[in-house]
Amino acid sequence: MNEKTGNDSTGPLSYSDLLRWSNLVVLVILSLALVLALKGILLLFAVTLIAGMVLNAVIAAMERRGVRRGLAVTLLILVGLGLVALAVKLLLPPFLEQAEQFIQGIPEDWEKIHKQLSGLIQEYPVLQQVIPAKPSDLINTASAQVGGVASFLVRSTIGFFDGIVIAALCLLLLIFTLLDPEPMVACYLELTPPKLREPA
Repeated sequence: MNEKTGNDSTGPLSYSDLLRWSNLVVLVILSLALVLALKGILLLFAVTLIAGMVLNAVIAAMERRGVRRGLAVTLLILVGLGLVALAVKLLLPPFLEQAEQFIQGIPEDWEKIHKQLSGLIQEYPVLQQVIPAKPSDLINTASAQVGGVASFLVRSTIGFFDGIVIAALCLLLLIFTLLDPEPMVACYLELTPPKLREPA
């Protein structure tokens, strides 16, 4: 006996099924748009939670040795900041030295470039229309591009400070997560379906 039920997958597509599928598609598209709009914030939380899970083991080991949790978090943050300061101290002087050498070598390199351009212009007169004969004309042409360079520098500076603010927020979130991880774990368990919570 073939009894037709409401869950029959071989039947025709009803209006309610079509409405349900279209709502599902719209919901998925809106969810993807929301995730893409908030990707920076979601990435911040993901990195912080992963770092918190990794560093929580170190703090738990320090707690077992009799160190209070707040002091353990403070020591861990100080060690991390010390490592960052050490990396800056070791990497910044060579970078500044190379930048200074680059800046000092610009006039000499400019002369070499001008000599090569003069040689190319003498060999290929057609290039004379494209490349200015005087170095000052070439400098004027390059200075016209300064606006683009300035906007790039402004964008880079804003991006740098944006990175510093995000790193500071990540550090604060990490500190709060490490000081008291129970609310974060409880929130995670609330998001987890009950049947998956049982084995854990």
